[in-house]
Amino acid sequence: MIQRLQTVFLFLSIVVIGAYLMLPAIVTTGADFNQVSQGYAVKERMTTSFGVYFFYFNAILLGTAMGLSLTSILLYKWRKVQQVVVLLAIPFVVSAFAFTVYKWQTISSLYVNQRLIILDIYFTPWNFLLVLAILLQILAFMYIRKDEALIKSLDRLR
Repeated sequence: MIQRLQTVFLFLSIVVIGAYLMLPAIVTTGADFNQVSQGYAVKERMTTSFGVYFFYFNAILLGTAMGLSLTSILLYKWRKVQQVVVLLAIPFVVSAFAFTVYKWQTISSLYVNQRLIILDIYFTPWNFLLVLAILLQILAFMYIRKDEALIKSLDRLR
């Protein structure tokens, strides 16, 4: 019975984050412009003297969170370390959600062929999958803590 529920919560968190990366996060429409950005495609553009670079912050942040959650599943023998790894994954998910909200707030217009297009930007409900992922991480942390307390209480009985 020990470790099963946290593993389920961590696995569900990985699945929810993976689903978010494939679903639309921001929908942008204009007069003759329509763009759907999946969760992984929410990016920041940087222009340098060598060219234009795109940094896919959501893919990096959420990929790191997924890797930490998978690592936490594999650390079932070391519950203290597992708790720390679960707590380390939460800020990455929060940062990805904050970055998505930032991009949603800052996109307002676009220049296409020297012409300004005013855009309508929609924040899709799929973005709240990240809130669900955070809740699943917190539940996993709580059940790891509960297992640690159970083990300590069993050690006292010996």
